[in-house]
Amino acid sequence: MSGQSPSRIDLPEGCFFHERCRYSSIECFRKHPEMKKHNGGWIRCHFQSLQ
Repeated sequence: MSGQSPSRIDLPEGCFFHERCRYSSIECFRKHPEMKKHNGGWIRCHFQSLQ
């Protein structure tokens, strides 16, 4: 999706990319995702299985 990266000075609550992610839900607006292993790398996403 298009959009700009969030401001590093004024980060949004929850996931930093919830405003431009097509998978975002109410959980993304409220809670910052934890770091998780995914396909040999690391990811911060509540819905890593969708990506």
